[in-house]
Amino acid sequence: MGRVLNFINRGLTLLLHGLILWIFLTASWWWRPRWIYADWVPSQFNAGLLQPFNSAPYLADYYARYALTMFIVLLIILWALNFFRGAMRILDDGRIWWVMALTLLTFWAWFSTSWVGDYPAGMTSDYVSQMVAVSSSQATQWLLTLAFAVVVICAGPPQRWILVALVGGMLVQASLGIIQSAFQHTAGLAWLDDSLLKVGLGLREYTYDPAQSGSPVIQSGGIRYLRAYGLTPHPNLLAGGLVMGLAATLGLWWRESTRRIAGLITVVGLWALLLTFSRAGLGGYAVAIGSAVALGFWALPRPQWREMLTLGLLVVLVSGLFYLMFRPLVDVRAGQGEEGTASVEELSVQARAVYLDHARQMIEDNPIKGVGIGAFPWVSHHYLQSQSFDLQGDNVHRVYYLAAAELGIIGWGLVLATFVSGAWLVWQRRQQRQLTPEAIALLAGVIGWLAIGWFEFFPWSLFTHQVLFWGVFAAALKPEDIHATN
Repeated sequence: MGRVLNFINRGLTLLLHGLILWIFLTASWWWRPRWIYADWVPSQFNAGLLQPFNSAPYLADYYARYALTMFIVLLIILWALNFFRGAMRILDDGRIWWVMALTLLTFWAWFSTSWVGDYPAGMTSDYVSQMVAVSSSQATQWLLTLAFAVVVICAGPPQRWILVALVGGMLVQASLGIIQSAFQHTAGLAWLDDSLLKVGLGLREYTYDPAQSGSPVIQSGGIRYLRAYGLTPHPNLLAGGLVMGLAATLGLWWRESTRRIAGLITVVGLWALLLTFSRAGLGGYAVAIGSAVALGFWALPRPQWREMLTLGLLVVLVSGLFYLMFRPLVDVRAGQGEEGTASVEELSVQARAVYLDHARQMIEDNPIKGVGIGAFPWVSHHYLQSQSFDLQGDNVHRVYYLAAAELGIIGWGLVLATFVSGAWLVWQRRQQRQLTPEAIALLAGVIGWLAIGWFEFFPWSLFTHQVLFWGVFAAALKPEDIHATN
């Protein structure tokens, strides 16, 4: 009997770890839960057990449009069947403080739905009801993210396997992005989606035409060049996932057995990142490398100067080659030349400035509580009704302003508490000589995304990237000693 129970426990642990790795592998992909409305599902089954999940109100929720939601729900069930493995151990080494800070932040976000619609004045009741519905969806999204992060920090797989999953997901995205840029259209995944995946998940590859207005392009000399976007709706989102994967690759650079393969992976990932033409992404990757070098010098017995110098030289060579091949487009993106200050680039800069002004106004008018989670685009759109800008409401492209505008000083303080408690845990790991190269690589990805957050909003409001960010943060804080976690 004991052997049977041991076999079952091991099997459940493998399933738990496997699902966590699968989520890390596919977190930034655009997946759709097609099984809940596929033609092959019997109508009786659809009308019965699956009815709540394929109803219009459920599918209207933002988080429900992603297969990632189903994966996290299944993960919670597996963790419960594992009797919440590792939950008590987080009390022993201080991880509970980080979990508590993130939990308080999540529940403050949930509580903020109660005052969504109180500000500003002049909104119609129908507009307010829609805004409240979106806010509730965002709050649920935070609960799902919290659940994933807690499972990872309590009972996640070894960090080296998480690095492999992140690198694998990055390679898939990078390959698709390179193909899209080379052919200036989709990579052609429609046949795969309509055949092999017809009975399960829907891979969403957006269809963009460089000649059409609204497509993510770089324009120079009358040429509109389609930027790489992978399995996301925008190149900047692809860049974020690539930066996290490239940061994970740093962990492979520190292992002699994987150093050569790390070099090849870096070339592919960096080339795809350059093809996104994302300035924030490139800056974030530079910050990730710099933070990894600093943390390695601070925490590792032998700083890997030789390996990091090799990496730096490789990055310079690949970037230099890219500049030689795409110089006019790079110059435009850098703001040089006539088209560098025209149409696409100028409108983007002006739009971001407008949303920054909206954020400052919301913070000034709602300094304590904020306007409520997920409400920023709606309040911003309401502002625009009385302004002369040809824009729609959108999130401000700065995570720190967005957090303060939506959740106020209290929410911003809870965000700060999660990072202070995380930094304290990193200090403890270093003092105990438990800060591994794998943990440093994961932390480098987190720090890289914090830098990106000064120019983007997706780590805060986009479900896929939110799960990836907080999941990687949790994995970086989990000690590698199996006896300390299980």
